[in-house]
Amino acid sequence: MKTFDRSRLFSCSAVLAISLVATLVFSIGRVQARTFRVEIEVRDTEGGEVARHVVLFKDNIIYDFALSAPHDVTVIDPERVTLISRRDQIKTSVPNDLLVQATARARVEANSKGQAEAIGLAAEPTRDGETYTLAFDHGGGRYSYEAQTTKPPHADQAARFAEFSDWMCRINLVRRMGPLPPFARMKLTRTIAADGVIPQEVALECASEQLSRTFISRYTFSDELSEADDRRVAEIESWLQRYREIPFEEFPR
Repeated sequence: MKTFDRSRLFSCSAVLAISLVATLVFSIGRVQARTFRVEIEVRDTEGGEVARHVVLFKDNIIYDFALSAPHDVTVIDPERVTLISRRDQIKTSVPNDLLVQATARARVEANSKGQAEAIGLAAEPTRDGETYTLAFDHGGGRYSYEAQTTKPPHADQAARFAEFSDWMCRINLVRRMGPLPPFARMKLTRTIAADGVIPQEVALECASEQLSRTFISRYTFSDELSEADDRRVAEIESWLQRYREIPFEEFPR
């Protein structure tokens, strides 16, 4: 049986941090623009903290700030997704419609080649109370999700967070980030979002015959932005003016 190495397992953390709530294709302008924040912490059960993010929802724009290195920022507005590298002082962007088209093409191509099961398109989530599970095989490994969910502070927050997750899944597919195609987790998160709930804690187990590792992602929703959050948002305009624009395909991973 083909196995995957530790570097691929470690990159599961990046997949988990952005994935676990959505694939309904939401338009930013169609969802109520409530201001709120979500803190995301990803931990490796063997090695401690892997990544932290704060995601801010304000004025129909979504801001994703990585609080761990390399501290990249993603800005999602009704027309485009913009990536900002604070370390390299560069930026790039891609129109939203191109991300939608690229994801659709990947899905059609996989179905036409008989690869639906191999890339997770055939995986089906199950629900037991507030727990959602999904498992599938890919690249010689077994990937299993277990999501503990809860009702959001406000009903529309489930859709808004799902919207964020959907765009992040799409851009990571186009950038070829992480070891997994997004389709299985998209199906899982579609189910979660459709039930009007949000993730509270999600475990992703990556396993092969020789190695197993589990990542735990925790999500904390708050109704108000902090003063630090407001400062983060205010800084973005300066970065966009000062940072050098580069082609999308040249943006560092």
